Amino acid sequence: MEKMELRVLSSSTEFTSNDDLVVEGLVNETGSWSHVLGNRKKFREQIVKGAFDKAIQEARRIDFLGEHKQEALLATTENGSLQLWEDEEGLKMRAKIAPTSYGKDFYTLMSEKVISHMSFGFKVVKDSWKKGVDGIYERMIESLELLEVSAVRNPAYPQSAIAARGIDLIEDVEIPKELDEEVEERAIDVDALKAELKKELLAELMQSNEKTTAKEITKNEEMISNSNSEEVKTNQNELQNDDKIIIEKIKNDSETIQEESKKEDSMISESNPEVNEPVQTETPKEDEVVSAPEVDDKAKIMDLFHKYKELQGLK
Repeated sequence: MEKMELRVLSSSTEFTSNDDLVVEGLVNETGSWSHVLGNRKKFREQIVKGAFDKAIQEARRIDFLGEHKQEALLATTENGSLQLWEDEEGLKMRAKIAPTSYGKDFYTLMSEKVISHMSFGFKVVKDSWKKGVDGIYERMIESLELLEVSAVRNPAYPQSAIAARGIDLIEDVEIPKELDEEVEERAIDVDALKAELKKELLAELMQSNEKTTAKEITKNEEMISNSNSEEVKTNQNELQNDDKIIIEKIKNDSETIQEESKKEDSMISESNPEVNEPVQTETPKEDEVVSAPEVDDKAKIMDLFHKYKELQGLK
């Protein structure tokens, strides 16, 4: 049984306004990707430029049919009523429909846009496949055998008419097995690589976090150490300054007490003349150590010192 594939394009045909029943228009574009095709395996296809031209030259006969029905023959290349050619846009056709009853009916339905699709049947001679970047297969048809062109109302249901003609319609194109297996194997490898890469990235991230944490701890310890050192120095300086103030205060207080003591002695001497009489002192012996007279206000000075320290909170 002969195998055939079908492709459908919304009709862009033109019609004559006289009784010639001439239909002309684009059948299929070349050099551009189709919409997504296939049921189980999705793919796009593109018919390379020149493929239709070669197919037309090699074909013995190509018919223009109504709804893919052999009994609804509208025109044929055999008598020249059907002309096919390829230009920069794609496959073009011009058909002069036979003025039969069904011919006139089809012409009327096409001109009224009731039948609005053009379909062509072909058999692939040579093609090539690859996986597209978006995961959809891409098929390049380099050579084909053009079998027929049809005007169809509903392109989704041509099976019954074609099967009645003894043609096996290929509804779901098979992806080459070796390409499918290669893609699946490649996909598995990609998944494995992704898992390995993720594992390596996690390890590097953990190692980086450990290093960062160690650096932060060391930095914090140095900051604390420096902070404590500066604080100790500051406290030492403050204590030294406090000591200087205390010593200066004691010195001033001592001088004040001595001056007050002299004033009191002077006042006592003036009020009691006997005190002014010279006092007989014994001459110390050579080996005898003369001790300095004790200051009566020594206790008073120490008492002031302790009170000052208490006030400063340094005792």
